[in-house]
Amino acid sequence: MKIEEADLYSFYCFDISEEVKLSQIETLLNKKAHESQLKLEKMAPSYMKFKIPPLLIRLPSFTEKFNEVEYSVKSYCKLYSFGTISIIFKTKFNGTSKELRDFSNHLQNKREDFRKKAIAYVEKIVVEAKDSLISSNAFFPSEYYFLVHLKKLDKPLTAIEFQNDHKDLALSIVTGDSGKLSDQTSYDILRNSLSYSPDDFLLLYWNAGLLYDSEINFDSIDVIEFSVVQLLELRYYDSLLENELDHAYDEVKESSDDKKLSKKDYSRARDRLYLIKLSVSDVLEKLENNLKLVGDVYLSKIYNSASIAFHLKEWKISLDRKLDAVDDIYTFLNNKTEYKKSVSHETLILTLEIIVVILILWEVLYPLFFNH
Repeated sequence: MKIEEADLYSFYCFDISEEVKLSQIETLLNKKAHESQLKLEKMAPSYMKFKIPPLLIRLPSFTEKFNEVEYSVKSYCKLYSFGTISIIFKTKFNGTSKELRDFSNHLQNKREDFRKKAIAYVEKIVVEAKDSLISSNAFFPSEYYFLVHLKKLDKPLTAIEFQNDHKDLALSIVTGDSGKLSDQTSYDILRNSLSYSPDDFLLLYWNAGLLYDSEINFDSIDVIEFSVVQLLELRYYDSLLENELDHAYDEVKESSDDKKLSKKDYSRARDRLYLIKLSVSDVLEKLENNLKLVGDVYLSKIYNSASIAFHLKEWKISLDRKLDAVDDIYTFLNNKTEYKKSVSHETLILTLEIIVVILILWEVLYPLFFNH
């Protein structure tokens, strides 16, 4: 099989802050376009309706050499309002199926080198847009995904023909393994494949995917990329809650000895958990509500396939459980805080009563002993 036209994508998604003021960045980067060589656009996909559309920034291109051939790599950046940035590297390819497999493996093997380029772009944008970032991250949690989009073959194939005749190619690309897979492994991977029309085929795995579709439909690519962004946010906030819960459990454990933690300690721990829950819930709500797929069943099926491949449902369940645990600990700490307040109040009243008694005794006894 000869591939006449294909696009190879490397997605690098980073969490840079809790929120990004896109309107400010748009103004700022347009002013600096001549300095930074950035071209700015506001995305408006036909079927993907964003509550707040991300900004698309065209970054400088570079070349990647493989088998004595120089490939041009176009670079893009997407900025989302909920604090995520995607660096996208896109490489055009034509050649044999073996050359495609080898080049795909080459790009995946070099993902750390590409990641360094992506981080350099992110750092530059963060510096230029620092005043537009709310609660920026000191480090950049990230997710990576590789996607091959076959757009034109020398001989058009139906989805069934492609899967039957070129199953090994698809499996090799999505697994990064050129060796023969067992029938069971192949079955487990291929059961998440998708074919909406007779002439398209999609196979998404946890780290890479392949799309065979002759129509130039960028919305399909955007849905997959946005799913990677969702995975990034779910995993990042799951890890954040995990760390906070460990900290909170330690504080609850210490509270078995009431002398160790003061009312102020309980109040501070309680308030910290409350703010974390608000922050996580706010980001997750924006993540869920920011994108609506309107009027296109195919895109909805692509999103469902990506959700299965990335285990988005399981990550959401994990996050919900941790948020419930945060609620339980918050309630416990709140009760402790109120208890400490009541104890402090009772102690104060008792102290005042003792002082009053002492003053009364002083008034009564003073004349008897000191008035002679």
